[in-house]
Amino acid sequence: MKASTGIGIAVVTGDGRLFYELLGELRRRGVGFMVKALGEPLPLTVKAVLTSEAEAGRLEEALGSRVKVIGCKPGETSRAVSSALQVVYGLKAETLVIGVDPGKTFGYAAVIGGRVVEKASYSSLEGLGEALLRAAENWKPSMVVLKVGRRPWTESFLNSFRKLVGRLRKAGFKVELRLVDEAGTTVRAKRKGAKHREADEASAVEIALKEG
Repeated sequence: MKASTGIGIAVVTGDGRLFYELLGELRRRGVGFMVKALGEPLPLTVKAVLTSEAEAGRLEEALGSRVKVIGCKPGETSRAVSSALQVVYGLKAETLVIGVDPGKTFGYAAVIGGRVVEKASYSSLEGLGEALLRAAENWKPSMVVLKVGRRPWTESFLNSFRKLVGRLRKAGFKVELRLVDEAGTTVRAKRKGAKHREADEASAVEIALKEG
């Protein structure tokens, strides 16, 4: 993969399983990154390196304090990518805003300080719930604001999201549920060239960033 100017995250590991998990997590979130081999020079734009726990010490010694080396193992890539984003963008999750665009699939977007840190789509409410909990556990915000689009809101629809809020609160997080008028979000997403699931994700971003 070619290095690109301005990219702040690099993946450097010889662990094949971890490598593909990291790439999958970064791509799922839409995060820009570069891939480098062990010992290969890193551009000055790189501020965080994702690697294995076994390789972290060697990289820290080689790179010094200029670059934050984040070691992880398979199954921990979500947390590791969040840590890298914190380093690169200086993000402090006082408030984690989650936008949800319900439909045949659930568009999902996580926003901190106006910056999109994750976006995806899920085929089930259960999958969406896992994503919400994972994001809260990764970022440990003071407050989670869950913004849900769609009108009209039936009681059954509302109850499904109240259960998600309850699950987050049970895990120890402060949560506020906001119902957002999503009129125009899908149209704007399609105008930006998004299609199918990408349109759901783009709509979720619009909902998360929308006032109210």
